[in-house]
Amino acid sequence: MICDINNKIGNNVIVNQTERKHMSLENVCSLLCFLAGAVFFVMALFGPWRYFFLMGVCVITGVMIYESPERTDTKKKRRDDR
Repeated sequence: MICDINNKIGNNVIVNQTERKHMSLENVCSLLCFLAGAVFFVMALFGPWRYFFLMGVCVITGVMIYESPERTDTKKKRRDDR
């Protein structure tokens, strides 16, 4: 907790900080692909075999998104001596 004493009102306000897990776009997209793959797997168990193909495409896409290397920019926007 942080106490904010410079709030220009004179009251001490306690601000609770909550820790949230970092969810990037890659994590959300891979999670959606895995969920779609699970749905197609259930549909393939009770329906036509072509849903196995769609399940495979979704799972492979989710793995490719999840394991993509992080981008590292070699150009620095700010100088080191600042």
